[in-house]
Amino acid sequence: GHRLTSELYDKGQQPERFFAPDWFTFDCTKGTALPADQPDLAEIREKLVTAVKRRLMTSVPWGVLLSGGLDSSLIASIAVRLHREMLAEHEAKGDKDAEIQGMGMAQKVHTFSIGLEGSPDLAAARGVAEFLGTIHHEYTFTVQEGLDAVKDVIYHLETYDVTTVRASTPMY
Repeated sequence: GHRLTSELYDKGQQPERFFAPDWFTFDCTKGTALPADQPDLAEIREKLVTAVKRRLMTSVPWGVLLSGGLDSSLIASIAVRLHREMLAEHEAKGDKDAEIQGMGMAQKVHTFSIGLEGSPDLAAARGVAEFLGTIHHEYTFTVQEGLDAVKDVIYHLETYDVTTVRASTPMY
């Protein structure tokens, strides 16, 4: 942030910075070296798969929010693969469909997307869902509906943070 008082402005002075975090000038990184070793891609993959699997441990139906971007597409892909593996394990044990559904395991994963009609994000999410073979649900809203929701979104979030409000409005 910056500040400028009316007295300073009248004297032709410029605003002065009053908040200067370390990361702003990258001073906090001086003297540190980047890792010399290449990242362990197998370890990264294993940790990501483990994190997704941990979230699938539930006795209620679940789904995946799919934006069509890289992150949500990877998560959805991992969730679908793990879901298929879990279904195969239950079928091998002789579990019936009704019993599997009682454990929150529908026969197919449900994916969900939210966006403006005709947006490229919805099209990308639809393509990923089709590729993964999920049951895909889309919720579309108009610009006016988004604008109408902003006041309530801010009220419920208790923040004016632009990024938070922008990301939350379509889901309101």
